[in-house]
Amino acid sequence: MMNREELIVKIADLYIENSDGDGSWEPCDIIEAVMSLLVEEGRGSLLTQCGDCSTWYPLSTWDSCPYWDSHPCSGRCGNTNEECSCDDCPDCHIYYEDCECPHCTRCGEKRGDCSCPEEEAVFA
Repeated sequence: MMNREELIVKIADLYIENSDGDGSWEPCDIIEAVMSLLVEEGRGSLLTQCGDCSTWYPLSTWDSCPYWDSHPCSGRCGNTNEECSCDDCPDCHIYYEDCECPHCTRCGEKRGDCSCPEEEAVFA
């Protein structure tokens, strides 16, 4: 196992190795490299591993995997979590709460989802 100074030097090397020509880097690449280094060095007790994509991350920083947006949606749409359309209106394809399709003024549901008696439902 590396001592503290060796670990700091190794992390600095990761920044240098993962930078592009102008000296900048993608934060996700650096984070992933540092997390992998910590696991390799036996310091993984500070981290947890995502069950979906196997990425290591510190629970103290994130409640869930930092790449959750790119995981497959667990619903029926087949998109990533970021592009999930499960809660979109099937008629206008806009997020259900924001769609402009007629909603019942009594219960707030769309015509197909409204359970109000027909004589009480008013759609606007």
